[in-house]
Amino acid sequence: MRFCYLQVRSVLRAVEGNSKGDFDKSSLSGSYASAGRADGFQSRSIGVKKFDGSGNVIRFVRINTNDGECGRRLLALTSEGTYGVDQDGVCVIYYVNLFAHDLQSKMTYDSVIRKIYRC
Repeated sequence: MRFCYLQVRSVLRAVEGNSKGDFDKSSLSGSYASAGRADGFQSRSIGVKKFDGSGNVIRFVRINTNDGECGRRLLALTSEGTYGVDQDGVCVIYYVNLFAHDLQSKMTYDSVIRKIYRC
């Protein structure tokens, strides 16, 4: 098994929580869109993150990346992980990316949850 580590920053929006900022794991429940970039704009990704409200998350993502031969390739990736949420809405997500041939990589996302107010 081979591991590589990558830290990425993202922002998640959640409708849960209240005006006091009392967030917890249940503040992230359901599906959320995700988008990202890596390697100095060499790759882009889109996907869906599914939070269970109890600290577990799964991510399905498609990555458009350089193929190493002046072309592009599209990768499909599944990630499994856990997350924690502080009362102020700061969230840390730990992923294990699952690749073919038993290869894995680990990622850490630092995120912020905020309440969305509806008019």
